[in-house]
Amino acid sequence: MAQNTNQNLPIGCLLYGKYRIEKILGQGGFGITYMAKHEVLQKKVAIKELFLSTQSAFCSRSELDTRTVKPHFERFDMFKERFLNEARTIAKFTGQPGIVQIAEIFEENGTVYFVMDFVEGVTLGEIIKKQGALSEKEAVNYAIKILETLKIVHKEGILHRDIKPDNLIISNKNKQPVLIDFGIAREYVENEAQTHTAMISPGYAPPEQELPKARRTASMDLYSVGAVLYYCLTGQRPQTVSEIMTSGYVQARDLNPNISAHINSVINKALEKKPENRYQSSEQMINALQNKQEESTQLWTEEKKIENSGQNQAIGQTLLATERNSYLTQLEVDNSTSKVKSSPPLIPFTNVLSRKIVRYSVIALTIVLLSALLIWQLWGRYLKSQQIAKNIQNSDPFENQMINIQGGSFQMGCNEKQNQGNCESDELPVHTVQVNNFSISKYEVTQKQWMQIMKYNPSRFRGCEDCPVEAVSWSEIQDFLNNLNKITGKNYRLPTEAEWEYAARAGQDYTYAGSDNIEQVAWYAGNSSNRPHSVGQKLPNSFGLYDMTGNVYEWCSDWYRADYSPSNLINTLDTGTYRVLRGGGWSDPPQYNRLSNRYYNIPYGRRNDAGFRVAR
Repeated sequence: MAQNTNQNLPIGCLLYGKYRIEKILGQGGFGITYMAKHEVLQKKVAIKELFLSTQSAFCSRSELDTRTVKPHFERFDMFKERFLNEARTIAKFTGQPGIVQIAEIFEENGTVYFVMDFVEGVTLGEIIKKQGALSEKEAVNYAIKILETLKIVHKEGILHRDIKPDNLIISNKNKQPVLIDFGIAREYVENEAQTHTAMISPGYAPPEQELPKARRTASMDLYSVGAVLYYCLTGQRPQTVSEIMTSGYVQARDLNPNISAHINSVINKALEKKPENRYQSSEQMINALQNKQEESTQLWTEEKKIENSGQNQAIGQTLLATERNSYLTQLEVDNSTSKVKSSPPLIPFTNVLSRKIVRYSVIALTIVLLSALLIWQLWGRYLKSQQIAKNIQNSDPFENQMINIQGGSFQMGCNEKQNQGNCESDELPVHTVQVNNFSISKYEVTQKQWMQIMKYNPSRFRGCEDCPVEAVSWSEIQDFLNNLNKITGKNYRLPTEAEWEYAARAGQDYTYAGSDNIEQVAWYAGNSSNRPHSVGQKLPNSFGLYDMTGNVYEWCSDWYRADYSPSNLINTLDTGTYRVLRGGGWSDPPQYNRLSNRYYNIPYGRRNDAGFRVAR
């Protein structure tokens, strides 16, 4: 079948049933980024598509089907996992203003996509190409904001590894640099040698990133920030290792004499060739930028300048390669030196013996005392832990919120009441389901309850502890439930999809949970003001359950399947690709908040309108 030479999706096509492609924002070797509009919310978003389009033509689209991606190599699944890892990395920083925000992940057209907030602005690279070098005040201000963002990134044990002007969007709204493209970001353990990928940005990547294996430290990203500051103040890309070896290191102030000696020295220290000579944390570099004292640097001054002209050109190139490789090799080993110790003076044997007796007696006594102290401390900790465990055991955040539901049978699916011309194929056929007794929480799990168990808040809409926790994946919820059950000794879980619909219907035949009037029972696109709200503000259904319609979608335990079988057992799938969500949310119109409406997402997908409630 003929290939489509236009590798991007057609402008105007609809993705995932709600995102209309409007234009292409950019394309690299591993993906294409589009600007799209959410059809319901009329909100701009950025969507990144996995599409490997290097010279090897790893992917293509056919002329007859301009949407479906056709991989031409066996390791496409490996790249899908890397692509999803980028989305997972970004999702760790939900709510951070200096990092692009991810809203959703989905699979379609034979590949993977993730949806991000669209940042209105231009890249730092575009700004400097258009207007030239920035003032020192403006450039330093950007650098400090970037470093503040990196403090958060590094705290999570993540290195970005591709900080450069084209990966920094300056927001039109508040001039905040927003860090994008976490495609080669990696977790790191400070000072531990780890394997590197070969993808670098010349001039912005530190020299050790060229090595197949080297210690990953925060100083790698700080080198890149120094390089970005160099570019902002000079309008020129910093030199690569090879360029420095060839012509010597060119300081920023040599290109722009208006740069202060202090800021020039900060840049020099950030761009030190040896990681241990650079700044070791974002906090250190921020303090240096705000201080007026010049930094002490070694620079690259000991590097030899190699002339490559005339008949010496071939010799010069050989020496250049040798010195560069020699330097990179030095980074792979520890530079340790051994010292020869001089012989100690002779001491009479009796003095030596008496000293040894005293020394060993002191050591023995110290060991006894330390052992006693350690035992005392361990015993105290044990008693304290027992008391804490007892207190926690008595502080189950859901104990007084569980509603006991008497089991029974019901008609599950899109009936005439639910139809209104809106039945989806996955809501059919209507079928009888038998549900056993169970209990389910009166409210959706709140941010306060999540924080009590997990000690962090993943929600996009923070500052409202009684609002439902959102932007949590199905997989993260399993961690929450495991911790909750260890603390309480109980067996909390997600409800099955059948239990959820049985509880939402509550023995009645309404369009929504508790009413045919959505305004009475739900926060949805028509009244939510584009955000979730505190739980329990709308009317409950006849079982006393709140927000079963709207506010946030609720994860269920089941694997999703595209239709209902006639079987009375709904959850017969042992494996699958997607997990089920039910109930609609604050961003959706009424038809997506109907009781029978179904939704799904990959288990590690996160949405800012998806949460959960517990069952047992």
